[in-house]
Amino acid sequence: MEAEHRVQNLHRNGSCQIDRCSCGQYHVSIGRMTMHLTAVQFFSVAHAMQSIDWESQSTGDLNL
Repeated sequence: MEAEHRVQNLHRNGSCQIDRCSCGQYHVSIGRMTMHLTAVQFFSVAHAMQSIDWESQSTGDLNL
């Protein structure tokens, strides 16, 4: 019999939800898709998102 997992909600809005699970993973839900990430993966993604210059990206102009 598997132990029941418990989740702690870290963030929720109309677009996404982020939970920390007692299994040690982070569950990131965007729409109907949920990613199950290890702590290393989660913090790597979080760091990458923090490094984006969101102000310059908010115009929607890609200028690649």
